[in-house]
Amino acid sequence: MFNHLLLIRLLVQVVEDLTQFYKETFSNYQTTKQEALKETLRGIHFGLNCCGPTGTVFDGANDICPKKEGLNILVTTSCPTAIDGIFNNKLHIIGGVGIGIGVVTVRSVTKRRTDVTPSLCSL
Repeated sequence: MFNHLLLIRLLVQVVEDLTQFYKETFSNYQTTKQEALKETLRGIHFGLNCCGPTGTVFDGANDICPKKEGLNILVTTSCPTAIDGIFNNKLHIIGGVGIGIGVVTVRSVTKRRTDVTPSLCSL
C-alpha cells in the first residue's frame, strides 16, 4: 500500500517537474529566441499535439506549433494540460504494472520460503 502511495506521489512530482521545465523553456525561448530551445519546444508541441502554455494564439508560438486549419486554430490544447493528461490517462496502466510487479514479488518470496522450509525440517 505504501509503495502505491509512493508511486502516485512520484508521478505527481514528475508531472510538476515536466510542467515547470516546459514553462521555463518556453519563457527562455520567448526572451532569447535560441534555436536549441525552439527545437525543444517544437518537439514537445508536435509530440503532445499542444501549443504554448495557455493553448491560445496569443502565446506567440505559432511558428513552433502544429499547424491547424479552420476553427481548430482556436481550439488548441495547452502543453501543461497535455502533459497532465498523458500521465492521468495512463495512470491505470502504470498502477496495473505496479500491482503486477508486487504480486510477482510476493509469490516469488512465498515460493522461495516453501522451497526452503522442507529441507530445514529434514535436518
